[in-house]
Formats: sequence, C-alpha cells, structure tokens
Amino acid sequence: MRNRWKKIALSAVSVALATSLYMPSASAKGNLIDVSGRLKGEVEEAYKIGLIDGYSDGSFKPTQPMTRGAFAKLIVTTYEVITGETLSSPNGSTFTDISKTTFEHYILKATEAGWIHGYPNSTYQPNEPISREQAAKIIASVAKLELIAEPFTDVADKSVFAPFIGATQASGLMYGDNETLFKPQEIISREQAAAIVLRLY
Repeated sequence: MRNRWKKIALSAVSVALATSLYMPSASAKGNLIDVSGRLKGEVEEAYKIGLIDGYSDGSFKPTQPMTRGAFAKLIVTTYEVITGETLSSPNGSTFTDISKTTFEHYILKATEAGWIHGYPNSTYQPNEPISREQAAKIIASVAKLELIAEPFTDVADKSVFAPFIGATQASGLMYGDNETLFKPQEIISREQAAAIVLRLY
C-alpha cells in the first residue's frame, strides 16, 4: 500500500493527529503502557513509525473514540510521512466550527485534498466521534481505491457509503465485524484508526 501512496503523490499534481490522534505528544518515545489485545502489534508499529503518538504519561487510550478532527490529522500525518509530500492548506475555510481547534490546519489540508467534507450547515463537527462508514469513505478517497459493491447485510445498497465500504473491505484496509456485518454507524476507536492507517503504510 506504501507504493500506492507513492504513486498517488507523484500523480497528484493538482493536490497541491489536541496533537497526534487528539492527544498531547510525549516528550520522548517509550513503550505505550496501555495497549493490548489483537490490535496491539499494529498500534505499536504505527507508533514506532511515527504515524501516531501517545500521551505524556505513556498511555494511548486505545479504546476511546476517534474524533472527526483527530481522524483528519491522522490521515494527513500518515500521507505526509509516507510520501514525504507536504499537503497544501488554503488560507480560509468554509467551516464555521474549526478555528478554535488544534485540528484546524489538518482539516483544511484534508479538505483541500478532497478527502473530507462537512455538513450542510457549514460545520465540520471536529469533536464528534467518527463512524466506520465515514472513515471508510475517507480512507477509500485518500488511497484512490476502485469503488465496488460491499457484501454486508447491514449496509444499504443505496447508501452513499456502500461503495467506499466495499473498496476498503476488498483492499484489506477495513474489515467487517464478521462476514455479514460491517456495523457502519459504529464509532471507530483510536486503536482501530491506528491499525487502519498502518495498513496504508
């Protein structure tokens, strides 16, 4: 997947993680003290590479919800680490609720790249948790995946998110809860988000 992103960086001529993943950066990297379970390896590898960071006390708070603002920062950080490209950022924003957040710079970059979108009322709602279907749409857009039908019984075929879910599932970037359920409106945790971006690396 890293090669895919390198190709995207070379071809994206027009395309001009409050700190990493919604947390204060640790002054020095050590081992994350509260990461365990099936995603431990992926979280620790993402941390080692520099895609994510931990709290100053050495924790990561892996099961806490990932917010929309933090996910924008995570995607931008991951893209820039992988490609070595610094994404452009517009001078202003159409969003009315991001100017006082630590994620504003990253939200603007991700918006300029065409990866994220706000709501009809001109807000982005950066502090709201991000759902699995929303994350799938962003990930598929960033990686420029081919959109395909999804196999899950709990995703409406007419849903705007359906082909993005199908794309991320087929590429191995996101998985269902089982073979038939994706749980599209379930909130993504911080450890799940870390694992997803590592798979892009």
